[in-house]
Amino acid sequence: MMQTLWRSITYRFSSSQPVPRQYKEIFLHLFLDMAWVGVLSGSTVAFLGVYAARLGATPGQIGLLNAVPALVNLVLAIPSGRWMHGRRLGRVAFWSSVGARIFYLGFVFLPLFFSPAVELWVIILITLVMNIPLTVLNVSFNAFVIEAVPSQWRAYVVGGRNGLLSVVALCFTLICGQILNGVTFPLGYQIVFGIGFLGAAMSSLHLFFLGRLEPRQSALAAIAEDSAGLAREGAALSRNSPEINRYFRVLLLFFGFHISQWLVIPVVPLFTVNYLKLNDFQIGVGSAIFNLVVFIGSFYLSKVTGRFGNHRTTAFSMMGLGIFPALLALSRGFPFFMVAQFVGGISWSILAGAMFNYLADNLPSTNRAGTFSWYILVSNGAILIGSLLGPQFINWLGYPGALLCFSVLRILAGWATLRWG
Repeated sequence: MMQTLWRSITYRFSSSQPVPRQYKEIFLHLFLDMAWVGVLSGSTVAFLGVYAARLGATPGQIGLLNAVPALVNLVLAIPSGRWMHGRRLGRVAFWSSVGARIFYLGFVFLPLFFSPAVELWVIILITLVMNIPLTVLNVSFNAFVIEAVPSQWRAYVVGGRNGLLSVVALCFTLICGQILNGVTFPLGYQIVFGIGFLGAAMSSLHLFFLGRLEPRQSALAAIAEDSAGLAREGAALSRNSPEINRYFRVLLLFFGFHISQWLVIPVVPLFTVNYLKLNDFQIGVGSAIFNLVVFIGSFYLSKVTGRFGNHRTTAFSMMGLGIFPALLALSRGFPFFMVAQFVGGISWSILAGAMFNYLADNLPSTNRAGTFSWYILVSNGAILIGSLLGPQFINWLGYPGALLCFSVLRILAGWATLRWG
């Protein structure tokens, strides 16, 4: 079995054509960065919401935990994008990652100093502060990837990164689930958060190496931009240019989808803990199955987008992701919960990469950091709305009714993207 898994992993990083020599090292660090993000995702990110629910968090507090990062991003995305214009994006990404990820260490020690009621608010406060540098990281790193990776290699790199994220997160979700099942509360969570901090620190190390590689990439980008001439730049930045108008239309469609996406996310930890009564190990296995399916599905990203294009692939995957909350609504225990995770993983395995590529296809050709920050603004506005409203739907409709409503909204968002995208 391990040999089969290893062949699957190495196949993910093979290509039908040789990777150009000048891109091999940067692709390597992009993959290794995402591997360590997988450690963080399979530990702290996967279980922080569950930990808050076990501390006795209310639906409002869970919603606030998800909404606070969006609020920070709303305030800082545009200013940070403007500030980064003309700066070396790789180095900005590294230093902002250090400033953000040091806070993951704080989660390890919180139970030593605070009661559960106070600890919940400290977690929300840490989340607020750490998202100041994290906003800069999100804008700078995504703009760096778009600039550094040629469009013909983007599906390969994004698909590989998503696949690697999934398989590493899968392994560490299972490991952390076992730790939480065997170690007393809250010590088990402290160990899990320590593992998450290690993953965050190692990811930042690879961002440091990417920053050192940036001069070569930036020089190539500068040459390409200079050769395009000032006329193209003026047209791209014009409010009335077709390029800008199309980009804003895509942003509006993504805004609707992200609202439907984030209505669900803060509800899931409460649903699994309070409604389905699952233990930490069962929640971990469900997350592991989701990540395994995402890993396998990411093999087919290049093939699917090559056949249907990024636009149609994104739209149909959005509609497919709408099935996930409907299946959760029908769950009454662990078995059907696993079915929902399986189906959700299929759609997300394609959507995660196709949506990024579709956005990159429509990104204006000049000042990518600045224009990408508009997407950060739009997506975080949607996260803020969805995170605050999602838990309220529980009070209005109950868990099953709320999840069915979210399912319809996701399907409508996908249809709108197909129709007007």
